[in-house]
Amino acid sequence: MKLKYRPEIDGLRAISVVSVIVYHAGFRVPEGGFLGVDIFFVISGFLITSIILDDLARKEFSFIKFYERRARRILPALMLVVLCCLPFAWFWLLPEDMKDFSQSLLGVATFLSNVVFWSETGYFDTAAELKPLLHTWSLAIEEQYYIIFPVVMIVIFRFGYKVTAACLALMFVASLAASEWTAYNAPSAGFYLLPTRGWELLIGSFCALYLHNRGRGSRRSKSAILAETAGLLMILASIFFYTNETPHPSAYTLVPTIGAALIILFSRRGSPVQRLLGSRLLAGIGLISYSLYLWHFPVFAFYRYRMSQEPVDGPWPLMIAAIVMLSYLSWKFVERPFRNRNTVSRPVIFGFSAVSLVAIAAVGVGGQLTWGYHPYRPMMQQVVIDLPTVRTTHCFNEGRRSIDEIEAGDICTVGGEEIHAAIIGDSHAGALLDALDDLGVTDDRGFWTFSEAYCPPALGFVLNRYGNQCGPKREVSFEKILQNESIRDVVLVLNWGIYTQGWRDKLVPSAATLNGVRSADISENPELLETALTQSIEKLNSEGKNVIILGPGPEFTSRVHDYVEKVRLFGQPVDRNEMAVTREEFEKRNAEAFAILAGIDSADVVPVHDLFCDSTMCRALDGKGRPLFSDTNHVNKDGADLVAELIYESLIDANLQEPAD
Repeated sequence: MKLKYRPEIDGLRAISVVSVIVYHAGFRVPEGGFLGVDIFFVISGFLITSIILDDLARKEFSFIKFYERRARRILPALMLVVLCCLPFAWFWLLPEDMKDFSQSLLGVATFLSNVVFWSETGYFDTAAELKPLLHTWSLAIEEQYYIIFPVVMIVIFRFGYKVTAACLALMFVASLAASEWTAYNAPSAGFYLLPTRGWELLIGSFCALYLHNRGRGSRRSKSAILAETAGLLMILASIFFYTNETPHPSAYTLVPTIGAALIILFSRRGSPVQRLLGSRLLAGIGLISYSLYLWHFPVFAFYRYRMSQEPVDGPWPLMIAAIVMLSYLSWKFVERPFRNRNTVSRPVIFGFSAVSLVAIAAVGVGGQLTWGYHPYRPMMQQVVIDLPTVRTTHCFNEGRRSIDEIEAGDICTVGGEEIHAAIIGDSHAGALLDALDDLGVTDDRGFWTFSEAYCPPALGFVLNRYGNQCGPKREVSFEKILQNESIRDVVLVLNWGIYTQGWRDKLVPSAATLNGVRSADISENPELLETALTQSIEKLNSEGKNVIILGPGPEFTSRVHDYVEKVRLFGQPVDRNEMAVTREEFEKRNAEAFAILAGIDSADVVPVHDLFCDSTMCRALDGKGRPLFSDTNHVNKDGADLVAELIYESLIDANLQEPAD
């Protein structure tokens, strides 16, 4: 079977890339635009497998020829976009973000972008939409598939279609099962990695295998028309009705991917769906879809970074026009010439590929080794805030103890030599440790410290998607506190909102588990958290411990240090109201938290929000415009000093400031 041009597949590409662009621009409808990438995977799996099958059937498959095609298709336009990103990154990205950008360059050069971005999905990482090359994760998935899949096909295809189909089916089931599991237990891994995405490409491979064996035919039967129409409706329904809260990729993603497969399998020349998707407009968009995909994300990311707003809230028509223009030009003057063997020979394309990949890898390594080329960018020297944050706190980072070390009594401490208090909680506890260290040294009061991201000081309570490994370490930490008679005061700290309502930003909210019983929905989280906190406090009280629990603090829409550094870099005045939320919004966000605290009468509640909120607003900057928070929710050292003072006031009120003899 010789692969023929099918304009409806370009139309399918058009639907995919337009939905992705609309989604990344920040439009709220359709909310499932991210599914365009999944449809791309199906198309790629179909086309690549068709090429491989055609060559294998004619006994003409060549790795050199295969990878030459891939290099011509992928690398020239990609290298152009990367090159155009460099000056904007150099002049606009702050050192930490430039370092991350450099790491993404290394990911692009090694076809490991997906692994790089997966490794960066940590608690304190830059928002994904601000990373100019984030979208290259999907290219890395395809590139890895191109490396592995031809070898697999060479091995299994010699045994015939049935064996090939059976082997691919086993791979499909394993990949889909892994995807379904990670959707609920390790969503970042499921999103970024090939083993949990491979089944989408394999759907396209099944289409290629079926059509290569049976042929496509040209008859427009009623059943074929119904199938292709159902496929289009499945795609559109998914794009318009799926949301950020839909587990993805998972079994839910079967709907749009099978929809794409139905169109590939059953669309016939002149059929209704074929005429629609193969129209000049949609097929034309599909022809430049690769360039559209490459250009759109850097344009949006740099706009967000420079203007601190969503593209949809700015001059988005101009941005879309610029993206289309750049895409057309790169398609016409880069993509098409490089695909033409008469214009660009095999030695030239391989030489270009090798030199360009080595070059961007070198730039990436340089940025990694120099903190984003910080010493060589003088404009950054005057803008960087030099304040300790939770990312530099010793006991939360390099000094954090493992469960085995805690069990052995090796516990990270702050403050004085005499240990009479402990602080336990999530990263919000970690953010306070340097400040408590300073105060503790002053009056020789030492604190045992136990802090772990996504790990509230509530025995038996864990989030299903994040931090579900914190339980054993927390239980051991509580036992150590309970067993130590010299510890009289225990400070409990948690980021209330993520446990009661989920994240403010685009991270998927997570339901919770209490003592092994999973909640059905995040709406049950407040009740579970209240039960776990109450039981934990009662357990501490039963051993004579005085408990101090910190109330919620405000959260903000972007990283506070980044905001201050950016306005300095771009010569703008600091505006306290830019880094603020209304008091009403704060109270609504923490309504469940305040309700839980109102029911606790066996612990001293520290009203952290009083430090940062007045009657109308909660601000991240003090009256002189200095930041009190480092990111969207963690206090920096200056903010931590204020909170630590409140904690000590609670100790004074309880007549516990002076250590007992």
